[in-house]
Amino acid sequence: MIASFPLIWFSILFVYIFKKQGFKICAYVVLMYVITSLFALLMHNVGAGYSLYDNSVISSIVYCLLISLSFIPVYRLSCRGKIKVEISNPGFVKFLIYFYLFCFFFLFIFHWRDIIFRITFSDWDAIKSSATMGDAYAIRSFGGVLRPISIIVRVMSSVSFIMVPIFFLTFKTLKLPYYYSIYAMIGSISSFVVAILDADRSRIFIWLLVMGLCLVFFWGDLSDKVKRRVIPLIFLIFIVAFSYVYIVSISRFSEKSGGTMSSVIEYAGQPYSNFCYFFDNFNNGEGINTRVLFPFTHTFLFRDYIGGVDLQQTMTARTGIYCGVFYSFLGLFILDSNQIGPFLFIAFYLIIWSIVLRKRSVEVSLTRFLVYFFLLVIPTYGCIAYMYSHWYLTLSIFIILSLSKFTEKRKIQ
Repeated sequence: MIASFPLIWFSILFVYIFKKQGFKICAYVVLMYVITSLFALLMHNVGAGYSLYDNSVISSIVYCLLISLSFIPVYRLSCRGKIKVEISNPGFVKFLIYFYLFCFFFLFIFHWRDIIFRITFSDWDAIKSSATMGDAYAIRSFGGVLRPISIIVRVMSSVSFIMVPIFFLTFKTLKLPYYYSIYAMIGSISSFVVAILDADRSRIFIWLLVMGLCLVFFWGDLSDKVKRRVIPLIFLIFIVAFSYVYIVSISRFSEKSGGTMSSVIEYAGQPYSNFCYFFDNFNNGEGINTRVLFPFTHTFLFRDYIGGVDLQQTMTARTGIYCGVFYSFLGLFILDSNQIGPFLFIAFYLIIWSIVLRKRSVEVSLTRFLVYFFLLVIPTYGCIAYMYSHWYLTLSIFIILSLSKFTEKRKIQ
């Protein structure tokens, strides 16, 4: 019965929001948790992974309550109706488009041998294990002038999903030639190349979830002509994305207990079960920390943090509990600050949103619009994991927002 609680909770919440607003961004985000809750119930019934743990009533209520609180600012944003993005710095948008187009081709051209190797080697599980342990596993290294360029490209490609809303803005607001839209879409999938190099599925799911969010956000404002152009392009990338996920899943999990289908169910269903398990049982022995919340500061100033994966490995070694799992966007804060961690993060998250939403106008600048989307990604991808747990993600966001604000003040065309 407890295993079905999130499904019932989020389903009721989804129906309520849908009746109030229709299928807008808040309903879309809640729907993601309905889906993962359904998979959690399926996982519980087939007895995979942490589903064997008998989730407590308290941890289940905390999970549903805290996640529901994260929907409040999304709901408020949806209530404002159609948001008009006033772009006073179209030159910066064009720069972003060309920059991420360059990132894609740089990654593809200079790593094409690595990509071919992974496709022909076919043992994606070995590649993923190697990447998790920090081993490049035959990834080409660079020297000379290419080294700093490759670092910049890899760092900034971590947030290439931001080109998905830019893709739609080229139609809705900027009304740029169609080739700019193509360039923006190509730039948005720079993370696909990184995903292949690391045998990773999560980067693909991030892109898919953000694309779904943007389709809901922009679709009603697009003309029929634009829709006829957009649908084939998006459909093509969806085929590529799902084909990659299928191939990697087959390679990594077909010979393991339960097979590929069980791995898909566990991937989508484990966040709830894992959150409850860690909330009920985990203690890091350190108390409260802010490493996950401020990864750049702790990596370069305090030097006590490398990233989310390293934190998981450290806590696994310290506690004897395997921590390399998904536990929604709240679970990593349990590792960092024990049971109080998720409460502190939600409080911080709501405060940030309250500041951002203080301006009630439906006309917003490009910078404010980008802030909306960077914040919206947290609960959207949060149905699986926390997005911004590494320094290079927060640094990339800071650079993009700073450049956007700088060029807005100077109205760079």
